[in-house]
Amino acid sequence: MHTLRALKLEPDLNSLVTFLEERLENSRNLVYYASGRAVKEAYFLLPFDNIVLVDYAFSDVFSVKGKVITIGLTALEATAVFKEAGVRFDAFVCINEGLWEGGGSYPIQGNWSMSTILPVLKEEYLHIACPEYYGKRKWKKIFNLPQKAILLSEKEEGYIDPTIFSDYYRYGKEFCVWRVSKQVGTAASFMAGTRKIIVQRKNIWDDYSLLDRILVRCPPKEVQNLLKNTYKAVPLSRDHTAKHILEFCNANKVVKLGLSPWRNGQYNTFIKFLKENEEMYPYPKELFFYHLHKNDFQQLYMQAGVNPHDGIRVSKETNDKMVEPVSNFSSTKRTKILFLHGYGSPLTIPKRQILEQYGEVVAPSIEYQDKNYFPDLLELAEKADIIIGSSFGGHTGHLLSSLFNKPALLFNPAFVKSIPQPDLREVIIPNLKSGYTQIVLGKTDTVIPFQENLTYITKELEFKSLTLTVIDDMEHRVPENILAEQMEKFIKASGSK
Repeated sequence: MHTLRALKLEPDLNSLVTFLEERLENSRNLVYYASGRAVKEAYFLLPFDNIVLVDYAFSDVFSVKGKVITIGLTALEATAVFKEAGVRFDAFVCINEGLWEGGGSYPIQGNWSMSTILPVLKEEYLHIACPEYYGKRKWKKIFNLPQKAILLSEKEEGYIDPTIFSDYYRYGKEFCVWRVSKQVGTAASFMAGTRKIIVQRKNIWDDYSLLDRILVRCPPKEVQNLLKNTYKAVPLSRDHTAKHILEFCNANKVVKLGLSPWRNGQYNTFIKFLKENEEMYPYPKELFFYHLHKNDFQQLYMQAGVNPHDGIRVSKETNDKMVEPVSNFSSTKRTKILFLHGYGSPLTIPKRQILEQYGEVVAPSIEYQDKNYFPDLLELAEKADIIIGSSFGGHTGHLLSSLFNKPALLFNPAFVKSIPQPDLREVIIPNLKSGYTQIVLGKTDTVIPFQENLTYITKELEFKSLTLTVIDDMEHRVPENILAEQMEKFIKASGSK
């Protein structure tokens, strides 16, 4: 149970918890976060027994007017109250939390905040929001949760007119109503020495009571509230190393530790450190890695031998979907394809299947922050017949293909990024790339800015045989259909079989 400690006025909060326990039990309830202070007449006509409005602008901790309850707390504080009261809502609303004009400091529907709110929503609930408030591209990432979400039309059962809650639609913003069913991913596990590692697409707060401590990312302005409201939780930052975490766990004798994503996809070195330092740091005994977005913790799923996208364990005999962390080529006579992934973006299963139509694929897991990653790839590159790379892997692929005179297919290569900085002391990279090179750039790429990259390629690099393709509607990520199309062209143009 989450302990409420020194929020605003403890007596008022205790009264609120007791009130909500009694009032909201066995009833249909809607919660509206960042509601603003207006209590609209339309709220009383909604098909719910209780309408709970949450906004820090309310002067009182809570007040009641008929079926409408107003709560003057922050989103995190109110959520802690709901958890203490054992409340679960049938509908969630958040339209405009004032990020730009109203003093809001973080997106309530962002990964951090929404993870704290999900436990107070029922397994099936209505989700009402304005995707365009965040921008459609960002919303797609925000709403990438372990769930099935069905967008409702006005004629479908359960639909509620979302314009009741806000006039933000006057600015041409579309409001949406989804029927959401939570869907927890299948847990995968493996041993790191004597420690058990469990990874699962699930909300970390769902298992709060089972864990000794949890380390979670949160906005800087919410650190103090996090520490006050959840005594087991500790703020986690990208600067936290494996050593920092193990020192904390051993100082506090943490047996079961919960972790949310924090290392930009690079977790192999963390697991390696756990194995190598068991004697010095015996705690924790079990580490639980929780994630909401489907692409997180792919390296851990790979270590567990599990498809990271659907949680299905695949044996090597099935030759099915598994992305194997193969570290060397076999003795087969098939074309040997070396694939070099981008920063924190291992080769996905559908893309591997495309590449495997043309030969044997080796896609090593690369730790780009380790300067020694480049020497470790030399043997593989020398054995490969062709080299394919994306982003940082494209930059690395260019260096390796130049060194060994191999045909290369490079997608949005990171030529204009200051990192990675590979250790090139043991090699001399030729100025002129003599083998065939095909470079594919996305014109809308903002991660590796398109125009800067194009200028660098055309003015700073020398190629004996280069095909440069610009795709107008491609961003940094390479869609599967474009990979398939460009791979076919590359194989024909390079003469590889």
